[in-house]
Amino acid sequence: MGMKERQYLLNGMYTDMVSFSPHDKDVAMSLLTKVGEGVSGDDARVMSFDTLYALLSDEEKKIIERIIATDPTVYGFRGQCFGIAPVPDDLVALVGQEYCICGIKKLLQTQYLPAHAHQAYLRMNDAMDAGIGRRVLVESGYRSPAYQAIVFLRYLAEHTYRIEEALERIAIPGYSEHGYPNKQGMDFRVRETMFDNDDRPVPFGNTIEYAWLLEHANDFHLHLSYPEGNPYGIIPEPWHWRYEGGLI
Repeated sequence: MGMKERQYLLNGMYTDMVSFSPHDKDVAMSLLTKVGEGVSGDDARVMSFDTLYALLSDEEKKIIERIIATDPTVYGFRGQCFGIAPVPDDLVALVGQEYCICGIKKLLQTQYLPAHAHQAYLRMNDAMDAGIGRRVLVESGYRSPAYQAIVFLRYLAEHTYRIEEALERIAIPGYSEHGYPNKQGMDFRVRETMFDNDDRPVPFGNTIEYAWLLEHANDFHLHLSYPEGNPYGIIPEPWHWRYEGGLI
């Protein structure tokens, strides 16, 4: 299935995601296993649909198309539809990002940002360092639409295929700022913490880095996407910011 067909599915022909049969769940788990074994963690974030589909059976491809063809607004999601865009050719790799949890040093997997968003991130981080002696890391940057489908399916499985719960935490392809370079989403994390970010909105929201971002991030065209009480049906994500400054 080509890009035009996927766009048509996204804009018009929606399917029912509620009823996942036991067989569907087995196919989904097989799909996730194949992707985990067939694509490295670094490469997965920028993979195309062609790369993804080369790994999958016809049944597994249908699971992905079912996700793409879902109308999330039926399930309470009220975020913006951005459409499915090609993987940009100016992605910058962020490698060697080191953080510390309870004194234990760890390394983030390679993340990617489009060049214009990366430049804004660097300038913002330099200003934060000059102001409070702190920096933030990019825990999740660009995600291709194909990878977003995989991430969504993982969340869906973790939430026992309750799509309403999954959509509170992760968008389907075409609705995520992580896959839309014109409003590039990026998830920040602090360099030293006692908590991981995922599903823990309070700890990052209590950091001095977050307080600095609230006061200064807009100067670098970075905006908080999902504050408390946001109108999109998404849980508060103090770590999730988007770049809206155009090309630099």
